[in-house]
Amino acid sequence: MASVNVNVGVMGHVDSGKTSLVGALSTCLSTCALDRHPQSKERGITLDLGFSSFVSESGVRFTLVDCPGHASLIRTIIGATQIIDVFLLVIDCTKGIQTQTAECLVLAQVSPCSSMVVVLNKVDLLPESEREKKVERLMKIIGKALSRTKFRDCEVVTASAKQGTGVEGVAEKLAQATPQGVVEGRGQAAGQGGESEPLVYAVDHCFSIKGQGTVLTGTVLQGAMRVNQNLSIPRLGLTRKVKSMQVFKQPVEMASSGERVAICTTQLDPKLIERDYLCDLAPEASKEAAPVRTFDTFVARARRVAFYKGSIPSGCKIHVTLGHITALAEATFFAPEGSGEEGGGSDQGFDYGRDYEYLPELVSDARPGSLPPYVLIVFEKPVTCPTNTAFIASRLDLDVHTKQCRLAFHGNIVDAPSLDTYDAVKKERNAEKHQEYLNRLRVFKVKNRAGKLERIEKGTEGKSCIVSGFFGRDSDISKFIGYKVFPAGGEGEDDDGETAGGLVAPGTLVSAFGKSGKVKVQFDASVEDLLGADLRLQFKKYVYNKLQQR
Repeated sequence: MASVNVNVGVMGHVDSGKTSLVGALSTCLSTCALDRHPQSKERGITLDLGFSSFVSESGVRFTLVDCPGHASLIRTIIGATQIIDVFLLVIDCTKGIQTQTAECLVLAQVSPCSSMVVVLNKVDLLPESEREKKVERLMKIIGKALSRTKFRDCEVVTASAKQGTGVEGVAEKLAQATPQGVVEGRGQAAGQGGESEPLVYAVDHCFSIKGQGTVLTGTVLQGAMRVNQNLSIPRLGLTRKVKSMQVFKQPVEMASSGERVAICTTQLDPKLIERDYLCDLAPEASKEAAPVRTFDTFVARARRVAFYKGSIPSGCKIHVTLGHITALAEATFFAPEGSGEEGGGSDQGFDYGRDYEYLPELVSDARPGSLPPYVLIVFEKPVTCPTNTAFIASRLDLDVHTKQCRLAFHGNIVDAPSLDTYDAVKKERNAEKHQEYLNRLRVFKVKNRAGKLERIEKGTEGKSCIVSGFFGRDSDISKFIGYKVFPAGGEGEDDDGETAGGLVAPGTLVSAFGKSGKVKVQFDASVEDLLGADLRLQFKKYVYNKLQQR
């Protein structure tokens, strides 16, 4: 048995020879390897994730995750990135960088993985007399494309999967590109029995074997799994015991983080599971701490994908992928008060007691050294997945043949709601709990009302005045007592407490004046020069909780 497992994501444009290369590298095939899906055989392209492996001379097992190359299957590829340690980007050297090559590169760029090997496949199809020159030219083009990514220093090698040439070199480069920390960390986790974290197991295939039971195949994302262990299937509300386990057809008693493993259980309908998550049983009293939960809302940091050219307005509908799960959601962006369109430079963490300014859209990525803004994601239907996972938001509604990047923004969950915003029994959103959660979010828009300085009160040294126009006759003015009032040309206070442009510091609305909607405003200095001038009342309008208005 191999000491540790490393997961390699094999990506590229459709028909670039990914599956042929996987076949040439592999020495052990799983039940879902090399396009065994009936439609894959019929159409001659990969339609689902395929898994196979080989063991290096150092004893490390490399699990090859063969990803579909067709644009319509991008969500399957996105889902696979949660388990990838090294990317293997396959390029047809007779065609160069194609649309899905670029999209795969962007996807790899926004993933947590930072290691890659690029393979120029089908080199045998280049005329021998022109081969060296064409390969050199293509390497320059690829080098330029990679220069704008975290993979700028990755290795680029040539191979012919069909003829088997260069395949050993690919295996060597994969071994060299594997982060040593991954190998050492998993070796330690396996030695300690993987007890440091609760188990999370990502299922990618499920099928039945007559006389045996139901088999689930997948990857251990964290923790460890053992024979006879009771596992929770949170989405279905079921518990099942692990009857037996195999790693690439070899029986095992335990599997730890990063390992691909098949488990056999009983009394489970395989039609109920396609992509899913299993985890440790959580005690009734600590369900909020369960590593896998069902939720319909979360708050995250949001980084815009640099290659995405469209606008991303607050309130937009967008597909959000969390691991294997993709669902339609609404996105609303906001940032700590005073930080503008970006998240600012000091990370104080997300805090429900803090005010956040609503952002009309997610603009270009944050400046170097500053933090990205937050996003509130509200799903149309709930999702069941780990709450500590990364997410990717995509415009999957765009034409699959478009040359525009469909990946819009990405980030990590910083807070999933602790309230039961989804009613698992009724299988619908708990409207009361959902609104209760939203009410905790202090997200505001800055609003202004226009008025006119009507007269100065006598005996106040020009500091107290009567202003009309802010309110109507029947308005409840009491909610606005204490709000700031600015000369119409002022842009707000600077560090010295004065308004921009050298104007007087803002005044404060202190009371109503009569019953016609007029108000009394107190300034710290004389405003006699502003008699008859336009003023503006500035206040916060909270987006979710109207009772917070101030």
